[in-house]
Amino acid sequence: MTSEKPPGPATRAADHTIAPGESIDFLAAATGHQWKVIWEDPKNAALKETRPGRNVLKPGDVVHIPALRPVARSAATDLVHRFKRLGVPVPFRVRLLDATGEPITDAPYRMRVGRRRYEGRTDADGRIERGVSPTATSVEVEVNVENPDDQDAGAVVWRFDLNRLEPPETPLGAQARLKNLGYYDGALDGVIGPATERALRAFKAERGLPEDATLDDAAQQALLDAHGS
Repeated sequence: MTSEKPPGPATRAADHTIAPGESIDFLAAATGHQWKVIWEDPKNAALKETRPGRNVLKPGDVVHIPALRPVARSAATDLVHRFKRLGVPVPFRVRLLDATGEPITDAPYRMRVGRRRYEGRTDADGRIERGVSPTATSVEVEVNVENPDDQDAGAVVWRFDLNRLEPPETPLGAQARLKNLGYYDGALDGVIGPATERALRAFKAERGLPEDATLDDAAQQALLDAHGS
């Protein structure tokens, strides 16, 4: 059986067709599994070989979701017990760069994930790492690039759509990576038009690849390496 509806608790095994915005972490949260149980299921081996990571799926991919297996735990009665679900939260990682491509280091930031708010400082390489819900759909990060210690003076906001990164061989996957890397500022429409072609040429030129707009194997791998996923 193949399901195209958002999955619920996995009371029985089923094949699920990936919709935009879904990932293995999303499916795990929706079905009550740990992500490894789904991603490492033998029936997903072929899909796993063709995708760079469990959260880089293409709409139309079919993922097998095994049935949940009840697990018993012993605990004393008349006491309050707290159980932590494995795989929750999931890591969100990002590296912030200024207009010259230099990392924005040791800068205070504000981060919004749904109703949750976080504050912190970027590390020595301009990176932020936080745990977020597998079902979160977007993250906003705010920092003032010109004067990082004064966030109220012209702060810049980055918005990241989660669980929507397609594989790099797709036009939409290439566009999203080029946009996150600062080469493309157009719409994420999945169309390789003039703006996307210019971005791809510039990206390939900086990495010593042929300066054309061909999304070949070398360009796909370079996008994966530069983007980190």
